[in-house]
Amino acid sequence: MLTYLNPQDPWLNYTDISVENLFVDKSYIIPEVIRHINTRTRFLCATRPRRFGKTVNAHMIASFFGRAFDQKSLFSSLAVGADPVAMAHCGRYELLYLNMSKVAENVTDGGLYLSKLKSDLFRDFRNAYPNLAFDEQQGISAALNQIYNAVGTQFVVVMDEWDYLFYRDWATEEDRTAYHSFLCGLFQDVPAIALAYVTGIMPMSVFFVSSVTDLFSQHATPADPVLSKAFGFTDEEVDSLYQR
Repeated sequence: MLTYLNPQDPWLNYTDISVENLFVDKSYIIPEVIRHINTRTRFLCATRPRRFGKTVNAHMIASFFGRAFDQKSLFSSLAVGADPVAMAHCGRYELLYLNMSKVAENVTDGGLYLSKLKSDLFRDFRNAYPNLAFDEQQGISAALNQIYNAVGTQFVVVMDEWDYLFYRDWATEEDRTAYHSFLCGLFQDVPAIALAYVTGIMPMSVFFVSSVTDLFSQHATPADPVLSKAFGFTDEEVDSLYQR
């Protein structure tokens, strides 16, 4: 079973939520996200406080784009199902899904945390593509490009709680610098990535002043034109929940 490459967890979690009585369909934001695919704005950083639905939305986006699921049977009945242009992207991409709070739950050392993350990623790549020879010294981005060149399918990267390491009292400045290098290596100059969607409490610009920060557009305010309705509930959704 793969940990980060086309994992079942986001699909199973979102499927379970979708049949609950108090489920709120936020799939109408997917066409807005699709507008950024393979553009210079394809790196999205969505930030909100805790309990605003960041993980549910991350599961939804991962489930929609990843090609390892039977998602058309689900999403065709949701709001996005009425948009044929958006549905053409459903199940079309390799999915790299990383919940940064689940990388190494019992590890309290930043070096071990990053080492485990990288080794698990390369283990997934080797298991999924046994005919490709991966060189860990070249980094994650080289591996993604290698897969893309071999199979012709781009990646959607969904990273939940991207800033997890910054709220751990055991993480040192050296650990955070190393994590910054990991993010640069993951996202910079990677044509294999069609879209990256990361969530967290704080925008990247709070912690970094660098080229990786410049890659990501920050979506943090209720007036945001792309993701404003993705978090919390609109008046109409509150009325519907009240009736239920």
